[in-house]
Amino acid sequence: MLLAMAGTAATACDGPLAPAAFRIVTSGYAERGGTMTVTLLDHGTVLAPALVRWAAAPASIARLSGDTLRFIDTGAVAVTAHTGDTAAAVALRIAAPPTVVFDLQDSTGNGNREVYRVDLDGQDLQRLTPGAGDNVQPTVAAGTVVFTSFRDGAADLWTVPLAGGTERRLAAPMPASQPALSPDGRRLAFIAPSGGVDHLWSAASDGSAAAPVSGSASFASAIQASPAWSRAGDSVAVVTTQFGNAAIVVIAGGGGAEVPLTTGASTDVDPAWSPDGHTLAFASTRDGDLGLFLLTVGTGTVRRLSPSPSTHAQPAWLPDGRIVYVAGSADSTRLEWIDPAHPGPGHVIPTLIAGTAPAHPRSVR
Repeated sequence: MLLAMAGTAATACDGPLAPAAFRIVTSGYAERGGTMTVTLLDHGTVLAPALVRWAAAPASIARLSGDTLRFIDTGAVAVTAHTGDTAAAVALRIAAPPTVVFDLQDSTGNGNREVYRVDLDGQDLQRLTPGAGDNVQPTVAAGTVVFTSFRDGAADLWTVPLAGGTERRLAAPMPASQPALSPDGRRLAFIAPSGGVDHLWSAASDGSAAAPVSGSASFASAIQASPAWSRAGDSVAVVTTQFGNAAIVVIAGGGGAEVPLTTGASTDVDPAWSPDGHTLAFASTRDGDLGLFLLTVGTGTVRRLSPSPSTHAQPAWLPDGRIVYVAGSADSTRLEWIDPAHPGPGHVIPTLIAGTAPAHPRSVR
């Protein structure tokens, strides 16, 4: 969680300045693996670093370097600033970072791609699939992971608990791929053949009652990919070729008129809805490279998120508004995250397994 908070002031002994004049302001992520800067204010004015002595305890949770804290574990941390004969303190609660699921090449086993989960700081890496064929494209909601498996020779949808455990095949038709669970975990969108082309389907979360999602004639005959449920779970953003190039439309989960979200001559793919439902992240070639962009729903305003040039794709929103994505080339990728409110270089998520090309990250909600 990104925090910008003030601490309460305390005094070691009487002095010319009232204790209430001093405040600690923090900015950063109060999570394991996160960093935070601390600043001491005197009547709203930042004190020069040379005038402040900082302390943080316990050292098993927080390490202090100048005015920067790095959190190496979860738990309570006390941060104190001393200036002259006055001290100010703030108490922080350090949480575990968000968790993502993704797939990568399993270099330790038979070389298949497998589905894993990992915390944002690279800790608690856990393989969720057993190595039976390639297992890819995970989606997760309500403690359940649905993914595409090729263990039977063709793309098929399977599920496994997020905590790990027994897998089972869903009732969706074969072949089927690119699953997307609705935020509440009750509905499933996926891609399967319909009328001879890959098309958007909708089903219950167990794959039952599956049916193609109907739309206009051009929508029905177009190739579709990468479905993403809206926050309310009543509509799906999907990539379509109905306009000639790959563009993104939104359509009701049960079918109806599709509404274009992106248009133009570029290739727009990998849609992902923000937690508040007001913004769509997607990957696009509109600037010549492959970068991440944000579209404000309602105004249609599009702004670039990735630095230029870049090779960034497959965005997924974290519950706190950060975005996880894939960076790098096809044979040398890494997972990174970025905060759209404070854009800059991406933060690498260590996956602890080198040279395994992680892909398809999805946030645990």
